[in-house]
Amino acid sequence: MRRLAAEAIASEDPARLLAFFETVTSVSASPYPSARMLAQYVEQGMPDLVAKIVATIDEQVAHRQRLERQREAGSQNRQNLAQLGAFALGVVGTAGALVAGYFGVPPVICIVAVVMSVGGPNAATVVARLIDRADRGS
Repeated sequence: MRRLAAEAIASEDPARLLAFFETVTSVSASPYPSARMLAQYVEQGMPDLVAKIVATIDEQVAHRQRLERQREAGSQNRQNLAQLGAFALGVVGTAGALVAGYFGVPPVICIVAVVMSVGGPNAATVVARLIDRADRGS
């Protein structure tokens, strides 16, 4: 790269210097090389290389898209299982509180059990803080 830069600067040819800087600083949102770069491969006697480059890039893009779809599907499955687990926990906790209430457990404890099973960790934290404050106050 340094040799090419030195040659471009030493040549004092504005077109060659511009071509060098365009090559070095080219930024594209496309995964494909520029048309100018592909044309240069053809001009340098490598016309088959253009088709190979495009085919390789197409394969890589398809591979990345497959990986993204798999990752998204896995993420969606985890979210669905988490929702199902939370629902089951809420149902079991509520049913347990109802059964406990039927057998004479104080209603406050049954309500706390329902709130913690339906509300999850956040509700359990709030309830624990409330119980701790009540214990400190008595």
